Amino acid sequence: MFLLDKINLFPKYFSPAEFRIPFTDWVQILQKIEQRYIIKENSNYHFSNWALHIRQPNKLTSLPKSQLQVYLQQHLSEMDNYWVVLDFSKNYVYDCKLIALRSLIGISTQDFFIVDKRYAWFTYFNREPDTVHIYSSGSSPTPFNL
Repeated sequence: MFLLDKINLFPKYFSPAEFRIPFTDWVQILQKIEQRYIIKENSNYHFSNWALHIRQPNKLTSLPKSQLQVYLQQHLSEMDNYWVVLDFSKNYVYDCKLIALRSLIGISTQDFFIVDKRYAWFTYFNREPDTVHIYSSGSSPTPFNL
């Protein structure tokens, strides 16, 4: 089963409050994220290559890949929802509580982004074979550097 097929099954396992695929408003969500945190060098490319174009990238930390799930649990609230953007050849956005977020990134090997639902902060998680490097955009505080 392909990754996107697995993700499409998430609504069977999580409530709409825990996991939602924003079918109708995904373009507006990604546009808001892009406007605030991504430098657009070419207007022909929409919602792609974000990792290479983060506005004022700031490295927060690096950690062993095996510690990622614990790190997320320690730093994110279980009560809040977050935008999670998976970096495929194009970006896919999901509305997740921590429980669904952890499952989503657990079945994926792609780099991903976690963004505050009010767009107050942006983080990029760069996955390498054994290490995850975490970056923010600019100096806005995130749950990962508080």
